[in-house]
Amino acid sequence: MALLSATAVIYLWHVNISGMANEYYSAAALAGSQSWKAFFFGSLDASGAITVDKPPLAIWPIALSVRLFGLSSWSLLVPQAVEGVASVALLYSTVRRSTGSPGAALLSGAVFASTPIAVLMFRYNNPDALLVLLMVAASYATVRALTSAHALWWLASGGALVGTAFMCKLFQAFMILPSLVLVYALFATVPISRRIVHLLVAAATTILAAGWWMATVELWPTSSRPWIGGSTRNSVLELALGYNGIGRLTGNEVAGSSTSGWHGTNLPRMLGTPVWTGVMWLVPAALILAAGAAWASRRCPQGRGVRAATWLWMSWFVVNTVVFCLMAGIFHSYYTIVLAPAVAALIGISGLVLWRARRHRGVSAVLTFASATTTVVAVVIHGSNSVRPSGLNPCIWALGLASAVLIVLDVAPRRAGQGIVGLALVAALLSPVVYGVATAASPHAGSGPQAGAGSGQTNNQVPAQLVRALRSDADRYDWVAAVPGARASSAYQLATGRPVIGVGGYKQTDPAPSVEQFAAWVADGRVHYYIDATASGPATQLVRDWVKANFTPELIGDHTVYDLTSAS
Repeated sequence: MALLSATAVIYLWHVNISGMANEYYSAAALAGSQSWKAFFFGSLDASGAITVDKPPLAIWPIALSVRLFGLSSWSLLVPQAVEGVASVALLYSTVRRSTGSPGAALLSGAVFASTPIAVLMFRYNNPDALLVLLMVAASYATVRALTSAHALWWLASGGALVGTAFMCKLFQAFMILPSLVLVYALFATVPISRRIVHLLVAAATTILAAGWWMATVELWPTSSRPWIGGSTRNSVLELALGYNGIGRLTGNEVAGSSTSGWHGTNLPRMLGTPVWTGVMWLVPAALILAAGAAWASRRCPQGRGVRAATWLWMSWFVVNTVVFCLMAGIFHSYYTIVLAPAVAALIGISGLVLWRARRHRGVSAVLTFASATTTVVAVVIHGSNSVRPSGLNPCIWALGLASAVLIVLDVAPRRAGQGIVGLALVAALLSPVVYGVATAASPHAGSGPQAGAGSGQTNNQVPAQLVRALRSDADRYDWVAAVPGARASSAYQLATGRPVIGVGGYKQTDPAPSVEQFAAWVADGRVHYYIDATASGPATQLVRDWVKANFTPELIGDHTVYDLTSAS
């Protein structure tokens, strides 16, 4: 309870500092709170012009919160904080079940909760918070299945949870499937023939949970649902396989600092500042401890469970890291939040195994090496970022080296062992905790937030004069305005509380609405204004050209707009 209470405090403390956070998902949550149809499809606007470029599951809790409590920073961001606390609780339960040690479980939970990238994303309204919760829940169910008399039920539940996670960020959820399959195939207590049957059943529940919404959308008449954002053919299958699937690996989908093509794949991206400062503080220690524990766990009383857990979390870490290195398309540093549970679990489980076996030859050397490495990494990372409290590095050096010396010399009485452990933990966690607190204390905005003192982005500001104009007679229209791009439309929608069309979708590459469709909506009196802005996609440019050819511009504040209810 102390761990979860502390987690809740850091995730909820001043959470409204980020305002609307990612306005793109905030606008979709607002739309879902206004229309159940928009809620189901994940439409960016309540009138259903176009959806966000992800399945809607992660938006649903936020939309329900907005429906219950009204639109505010708190209603948008508290659901993610709750998901974060639940994730820490599930990781604690998973590690405790694997090791039988509440101490190891508490350590894993504390490391996970204080990882800066976790602090960021559990206070932010991107889909990653719910994704991680469901992935950790699937791991818990799989660990339960290893020794349970109801193994099939637990494994099938794990598969269903992975499938449900698919509805947050599509194939990123499936990156843990190799780990779950491997661990159950190797370490389940049921005969091999039953393991195969159980895995086949789990595969079926995964497919059902992942596919029911997609199948419904594909079968739904396209004329009565929103355009599927992120697709060029109004297909959720194309969205899953292209923009949010293979295209991310091959480089067909690029943005920001991503490099197009397979030559953009790289390991150095994992050593770059945003990733390193967000999640990599304890990665070297986790890998060192896991390697040592793989050998030492032979003498552990809970050896089979510990080995299964080590395989689970190590393969989880390796598969995700390899995929991130291979991604030649769109990559954001916050994706690496999925590494945080694995690193935290490996620290707790492997640390327990090695500490119990520290009297054996070589084990104390592994512990010492891990402690010293963590100290060096903390000092290096801390010195490379902007969060540098005066005097922290000397404290890290002193605590880290003192714990390393005490471990290697083994001069302390046995009863002082807990003190040595505490000293090593303070040295290891001091810097990431400070960085996590700095993350929580700073506002973040936009589509690519980074751990630390702000993301360097700001959300759009809509002039009050334009807001008044858009709200004027708003009930007469399905959309009070249209504007190139869904990111721009999100700001106007949040400012007015009314539906706004984001022509071309998130990247302005979606052919929706077509100029013919838009002209028909205007002819029917369904759209009030067109707000002029840069049109970078073919569809958005066609709509912009049509508006400029048929309507007269006017200036409201510093925005050029066209009143679509009166032709030029």
